[in-house]
Amino acid sequence: MLTGLDIFIFGGFLLCIMGVGIYIGQKENTSEDYFLAGRSIPWYGVAGSIFGTNISANHLVGMLGIGFSIGFAQAHFELGAAAGLLLLAYVFLPVYYKLRIFTLSEYLEKRFGPASSLMYTITSFILILVQMIAAFYIGSRTLNILLANTGIQFGYIGGIFGLIAISCTYTIFGGLKAVVWTDFIQTTILLIAGILVAILTFLQPEIGGWAGFMANDAAQAVPKMNLYLPSDHESLPWTGAFTGLMILHFFYWGNNQYLVQRALAAKSLRGCLKTLN
Repeated sequence: MLTGLDIFIFGGFLLCIMGVGIYIGQKENTSEDYFLAGRSIPWYGVAGSIFGTNISANHLVGMLGIGFSIGFAQAHFELGAAAGLLLLAYVFLPVYYKLRIFTLSEYLEKRFGPASSLMYTITSFILILVQMIAAFYIGSRTLNILLANTGIQFGYIGGIFGLIAISCTYTIFGGLKAVVWTDFIQTTILLIAGILVAILTFLQPEIGGWAGFMANDAAQAVPKMNLYLPSDHESLPWTGAFTGLMILHFFYWGNNQYLVQRALAAKSLRGCLKTLN
């Protein structure tokens, strides 16, 4: 549960993020500035934004749930990203940069015609809409639970619209540059906090460090620290990890508009390749 100090820190952080986003976006004059940050983002900014886009609230909750269910094999949802990013870096991005496109729909229209562009646009819109609904719902639900002892309750719908308003404030007024740098800030904080939580967790006497953790897992009837599960596993067989899941990685990391758009915002193709490698 949140205390008054927690609410103060959390609220202050949100205001700072909104302020940074709006301030950064003040100097945008062209459509390229707005949608691609003027193709001026350094490699570390692009890397932080791509990482932050992937590691969202619904991602963390979902991965924790899958990890609890099937164990370490859930790492395939991230390990396979390497293949998708390499495909993007060395196959697709050189073409995108050469054509100076803004969106993948634009490329598809130039290459295959308006029908394919429209189909991709509709598919991407539905995908993003479903992801955003889940992300805002999880965020709203979490806030309502954390604020339960403070008397501040706004319901799931109110929380969803509140989160939408906050994120839209700097996204709409600041453009992609604001999104990238606020992503970068939040990613940095998330990484530091995640590392600290992991260290403090393994230092607990109940865990006994990494050795104690592995020994406890080995003593279980069904150990969870197996990267590969049997081919007849109902959730994630190793055969599925290298076939269907890999195809999804190729789409998500190589042909996903809101990830590719960040890559296209890099200062140069060389800088973008540095980001993805």
